[in-house]
Amino acid sequence: MSDTSQGEGWWQASDEKWYPPEQHPNAVAAKKKVWPWIVGGVILLFIVLVIVTPKPKSKNTANKSATTTSKVHAPTTTTTPAPTTTTTPAPTTTTAAPVGQPNYVALTMNVSVLDQGWLVNYNIGNAGSASGTPRCTSTVTMPGEPDVGPYPEPSANVDPGQTVSKIGAIPIPAQDAAWASLVTPQDVLTSCQ
Repeated sequence: MSDTSQGEGWWQASDEKWYPPEQHPNAVAAKKKVWPWIVGGVILLFIVLVIVTPKPKSKNTANKSATTTSKVHAPTTTTTPAPTTTTTPAPTTTTAAPVGQPNYVALTMNVSVLDQGWLVNYNIGNAGSASGTPRCTSTVTMPGEPDVGPYPEPSANVDPGQTVSKIGAIPIPAQDAAWASLVTPQDVLTSCQ
């Protein structure tokens, strides 16, 4: 600011003072160059990512022994409309029977949800050395819900090495109707003695 013009481009404001051209209200301020900072930031980010990213380890299997475990899963079948049937083997336990005794292994194969209850299709195998007629029960066990059952299931004579398919029913108590359709074969424990 000055009381007199200092050269070309100086301008006089309403206060009767002279100002340099860069202070004029219509003057366009010189833009700062931002792009070098952006490019530098991107390069720096790339370098940090390269340093921080874990490198894959080489797999040298020449001197290592590998163990492979295979699991066999039965197919899962869903049938719509009702009844809905899901086929998945449930976990089983087998205990050795004394010589000359039957040893039953029950495996729930599928569960169908009907209006009044669950229809349970299960297999009974006899791993023992004698024939017998097992007494089987089925119980629905869902996490966070009370167990439903045990309910007796129909039985038949099972010879050693034989597997028999049976169908039983578990009624759905009214208080359990809300979660009844969520039951899978893994939730139904069928045991035989």
